Amino acid sequence: MLIRSVAAAAVVVVAGSAASAAVYSWNFTAGQPGGNYAINNTGGTFQSVQSTYNSVSQRLTFSVVFSNQITKGFTLALNNGPNPNGLAGELALLYFDATTIASPKITVYGYNGANLQTSWIDGNGAVTGNQTPDRIISTGASGFTNSASVVDASGKRTMSFDINVAAINAFTPSYTAGNPWKGMKFDSKVGIWMHPVKSLTSAYGTSGASNGYLTTWNIGTGNEGFFDGTNFVTDTLIPLPPAAWAGLAGLAGVIVVNRRRKA
Repeated sequence: MLIRSVAAAAVVVVAGSAASAAVYSWNFTAGQPGGNYAINNTGGTFQSVQSTYNSVSQRLTFSVVFSNQITKGFTLALNNGPNPNGLAGELALLYFDATTIASPKITVYGYNGANLQTSWIDGNGAVTGNQTPDRIISTGASGFTNSASVVDASGKRTMSFDINVAAINAFTPSYTAGNPWKGMKFDSKVGIWMHPVKSLTSAYGTSGASNGYLTTWNIGTGNEGFFDGTNFVTDTLIPLPPAAWAGLAGLAGVIVVNRRRKA
């Protein structure tokens, strides 16, 4: 592991806090060599992905660039390395709805473990029929969405969000499969299960338990792509704790622990 800092003294001060205070950063470019991942571009041609997670504030950012402008939305699960696909009862599944580009919507559910985008309507993929969905949080909830955007430029489409996942990570799922709840976060490694779609019809409830949550997520047939990846190694940004500033005037505020960015 290579540690790069603006001064050796800062490394000494911060080293002990690395495990408890860190911002993990992951950068991916389609076609990069090595790694354990698979991509299908039916729902939009992947160009790059950039994501960060702050282990203290539980702020998660995510930005995906497609080299065309056909994507209408996507579902996303993230964890600390394994392929999220099939991990019922321990992960959140986020739905990013860009059918209205000027005002994308986000809803989050407990992932039902199915290899389908059905968690919004079925909370338990192991049981026949649709069980009540495990609704967690949605756009409009206080303190949840810092920003969400869709930007078209130079023939490309960039979809981004910046959210607080504290409520997601503290959630108690209604349907468990014997594994601890992990929510939506990553650390030194990241696993991704993402499905962009080029056709989408959506609708939302306006009252009761479904208020603000999906009542329709219809992608049709043959409109879905995917990005499945495991054990991508992240970079770690370690913020200086307040006490570290004493006697370190003029030093930069972070130390970067470099790791390979491929899986």
